[in-house]
Amino acid sequence: MKKMLKIIGIIILIPIVLVIALLVIISFIPMTPNNYTKEVKTGGDIETKYLAIGDYKVKKIKKEGSEITKKYYIYYPEELKNRDKKYPVVVILNGTGVLPKKYKALFKHLASWGFVVIGNDDGSTGFGKSADETMDLIISENSNSNSIFYGKLDLDNIGITGHSQGGAGVFTAISIMEHKDKYKTAVALSPTHEETAHQFGWKYDLSKINIPILMMAGTSGEFETQAVYLLKK
Repeated sequence: MKKMLKIIGIIILIPIVLVIALLVIISFIPMTPNNYTKEVKTGGDIETKYLAIGDYKVKKIKKEGSEITKKYYIYYPEELKNRDKKYPVVVILNGTGVLPKKYKALFKHLASWGFVVIGNDDGSTGFGKSADETMDLIISENSNSNSIFYGKLDLDNIGITGHSQGGAGVFTAISIMEHKDKYKTAVALSPTHEETAHQFGWKYDLSKINIPILMMAGTSGEFETQAVYLLKK
């Protein structure tokens, strides 16, 4: 009897272990392929130019965050530490279940064009809190004489972007959060539709946005055609 129970236990345990292993593997598969700058096909000269890696060599650092942000990931031009100039900043907000480890190539790509790119491990970016905390970090690092970013961040040229929930978080950050007036421009990629976003508690107010924004989404698939703000309106 004991032997039979042991066999049954093993049979039950095997699929559980396999599922866990699969989830771990999936968690490390990049959402943005590392070679996307070479593989994606474009239809114009401007797209071709800026899809390529820029001229700046890129460095990266991690910094501890709060209970919300957990860790910050900052990619920046290597020359920054030796140049007397300011660099524009891009804040990136995560889509649901897609943390910075899933799209490192995007951070590197943007930084190679001369941007300081900052993301964090917040899984609930739609609420806008991690965007405000990231802005606090930007301001703090720029005024901290012990920071590599001391006096190097262009606080007049800060952009923000995010996908899906992160797109909703972009709207929240630039419409109702404390630092909404500090952004110069914003890009929302497949942002969650307003009605759905509000059901989740992401209470952005599009009528209060006062900066240029770009919204992009696909034209096929249930998510793109039914859940995305751009196509529902």
